[in-house]
Amino acid sequence: TGCRPFIPPFEGVDKKGVYTLRTIEDAISIKEHSQGISTAAIIGGGLLGVETARALTSLNIDVSVIEFMPHLLPLQLDAEGAQALQSLLESMGMHIITGAATEAILGDELPTGVRTKDGHVVDAELVVISTGIRPRIELAREAGMDVNRGVVVDQQLRTSAADIYAAGDIAEFEGTIYGIIPAATDQARVAAANMVASGSATYNGTIPATTLKIAGIDLTSLGEATATGDEFTILRKVDATGGVYRRLTLRDGKVVGAILLGDTQSVRPVKQLIATGRDVSTYGEQLLDEGFDLMALAQGQLVKNVNRKKL
Repeated sequence: TGCRPFIPPFEGVDKKGVYTLRTIEDAISIKEHSQGISTAAIIGGGLLGVETARALTSLNIDVSVIEFMPHLLPLQLDAEGAQALQSLLESMGMHIITGAATEAILGDELPTGVRTKDGHVVDAELVVISTGIRPRIELAREAGMDVNRGVVVDQQLRTSAADIYAAGDIAEFEGTIYGIIPAATDQARVAAANMVASGSATYNGTIPATTLKIAGIDLTSLGEATATGDEFTILRKVDATGGVYRRLTLRDGKVVGAILLGDTQSVRPVKQLIATGRDVSTYGEQLLDEGFDLMALAQGQLVKNVNRKKL
């Protein structure tokens, strides 16, 4: 049954020219409506919202992105990484408004603008609402299955109903609805294996891995990318002029998350370090040096080279 776009209950969401983006039909409708207009607003500054905004700016449309949280991509980025991304997006012509709650979509039959609760108005002849998804749990609830935000599953992806499995956007595993393709793929494999031979496969969760798909911007967020707290060690390196931001999150000396903006080479080895749980505590800030061989470290082939000045 999958999921549906979440539409907040503010005024004007039922106007022609107000869209969500979930299907190819939605994309076609947005593209058709974009012909001949000059302004648009994206409500929601997550991955899909930002990607949609970039697609519209490429059509020479003046686009504003309105995000309720204090910064863009709040699930994938910390404040520093989001600021680096925002600078890149603004250089591409986008207007970014953060920490703003949408109050109403203005206009009669068609939208003319969006007003936030602080009274700010942005012009918009087209509005795309990109504020997340909600699993379609109605059928499962009516059938008497155990549901919460999604359909609750165990490590075999079994629901509370005999011989019924769930995977993908509707499945809630240990309180988490992943809503990403890698998790859906992992879950589908486990569910399929157990449908053929019960108990033959186990799901232990998926390391979150998301990539922003915008030409000219390389951004990947991995694992516990934005984690904070005394149990974490945060390593950061910023090159504001080059549009590069790198953050590694360590717990007990092991990499558990990363934000990599403007750095594609580190994605694969960092994924491997997260998956294997290799202890990297002796390397410290060297992990972020451009000349440091993360791949060799991830594969266990790196000879320790601790900076002598630190000894």
